[in-house]
Amino acid sequence: MSNLSVIVPLGPNEPEWPTLFDQLNLLPEGSEIILVGYQDKQQPTRLEQLPEPLQKLNWIWCTAERGRASQLNTGARKASADHVWFLHADSILSTENVQGLLNAIH
Repeated sequence: MSNLSVIVPLGPNEPEWPTLFDQLNLLPEGSEIILVGYQDKQQPTRLEQLPEPLQKLNWIWCTAERGRASQLNTGARKASADHVWFLHADSILSTENVQGLLNAIH
């Protein structure tokens, strides 16, 4: 079980999430990434060909009914870690804010 689950709701045609996707390599190995799309949205193809730095993370793709609340609740139910971090697709991660989160967890 991971110590951190990150939940990201994804809307249709949301252009920002690939930038966040690449920044997730700042998270500790074994962190759980839960991407929650709409029921009619296909799994992001990038999950099928993860670059090496992102393979250290545990990826979960799930879907929910339309609406951010539904997506966030679905992601929270899937989370298995002790701590949950909700991010939106346009979030920007840095070494400093990830380290601040990890310090707060410890």
